[in-house]
Amino acid sequence: MKKVMYSLIIVLSIASIIFGNFYYKFKINETAEAAKMELRKTKSVSNESSSIKGITKKEEMNVTKNLPDSIVSKIQAKHDQQKPVEFVILGSEVNALQEGTWTSLFKKELTNHYGPDAFNMTVITTKETSDIVLEDQLYKVALTLKPDLVLIEPFLLNDNGNYVMEDTLIYVEKIINDFEELESKPVIMLQPTNPIYQPKYYAEQVSMLKDYADNKGFIYLDHWTNWPDVNSNELNNYIESNKPNQKGYKLWAEFFKNYFIAE
Repeated sequence: MKKVMYSLIIVLSIASIIFGNFYYKFKINETAEAAKMELRKTKSVSNESSSIKGITKKEEMNVTKNLPDSIVSKIQAKHDQQKPVEFVILGSEVNALQEGTWTSLFKKELTNHYGPDAFNMTVITTKETSDIVLEDQLYKVALTLKPDLVLIEPFLLNDNGNYVMEDTLIYVEKIINDFEELESKPVIMLQPTNPIYQPKYYAEQVSMLKDYADNKGFIYLDHWTNWPDVNSNELNNYIESNKPNQKGYKLWAEFFKNYFIAE
């Protein structure tokens, strides 16, 4: 009888060990599978919101859908890296990043629609003519930023009466070349200065700038299409002393909002 009991105990012990080992492996596999599922969930969430803080990938695609591919690719690349797009604006003093100017209004719109960390906007302005800007490299700080997007307003009113447009374009092209040589290979965009009432030679300068941009393959952002006609008295409601007033800056900013933000 004792031998039977001993044999039974041994059998039960062996069975217990085998079952315990099986159960242990089962729990390990179960835990591993649960971990894999959690990882897949995390990756899914990460892919949906992998863009810069405040905007998802899907939202990014919607808001950029009207932009040219060259700009979209810059935005997507930086957002995938969780880094802001370096956006440089270079021009005369009417572009200054101050309360109420078009650049400050536009910056707020970018923040509202792309998120607070999507763009790092640097605005460099001067009252100097284009030759001085080039000679003194007044844009040098912008080169160190390795910009992704560069918007240049080529100091047309500053140069007006001082240089013919052919000379202005020579100076501007040399400035552009400095940006194009950067490793970041920024997208170059050009825009005119604000319109003025019944311009003469200035209107020819703007027309030549557009032709230059088209011939060189640069993006030309013609915000004049958002203003009243230059020969209309209505334009004087938006311009004071050849510079935009508050209403004029709003028109200017509205153009860039509509260009960069699809709604």
